[in-house]
Order: sequence, then C-alpha cells, then structure tokens
Amino acid sequence: MTRVRVLDGAGATAAQGQMAFLGEEVVVDRVVTDGAHRRRGLGGFVMRTLADHALEAGAVLGILGATAAGRALYETLGWKKHATLAECVYRP
Repeated sequence: MTRVRVLDGAGATAAQGQMAFLGEEVVVDRVVTDGAHRRRGLGGFVMRTLADHALEAGAVLGILGATAAGRALYETLGWKKHATLAECVYRP
C-alpha cells in the first residue's frame, strides 16, 4: 500500500490518496482534497505522485472508481473511462 498525504500550514490534511499493488496493476482509492484547499492542484499532485511511484514499481495498469467531479481531474491526467461504476450497498 502506498499513501500520499499533503498537509497545510497548520499540519492538517489538505489532500490525500492511496493505492494498492495487485501484481502489475494498481488500484487507486480514497483520493480527496479538503474543501478549503480545492482548485489549487493538490488532487493532481497526489495522482501524479501515486502514478510516478506505480510506474517506478513496474505497474502497467491503473484502476480506480471515480465520482463525476473526480472523473474530470482523472481525465485531464490521461485516465480514460472504461465503464460506468454502479453504486451498490449491502446491509446484512
């Protein structure tokens, strides 16, 4: 598991994301930028940092599920939509 966290001047988390390796694939998850820090490039920084690390480690495929807002960011970074993600909830 690889995690990236960007802190603001007060030491609080401004943006973060993580990824897990599954062989030559990585799954990116929990990429978020705090509302007070949006539109400053932090989400892009987190994604580029994760992608750089994945490539250095030999990954050949990245997978993530995106919200509509997140999808716009990912597409500007070269990610392509492959399928629509269905939202499901299970409560036993």
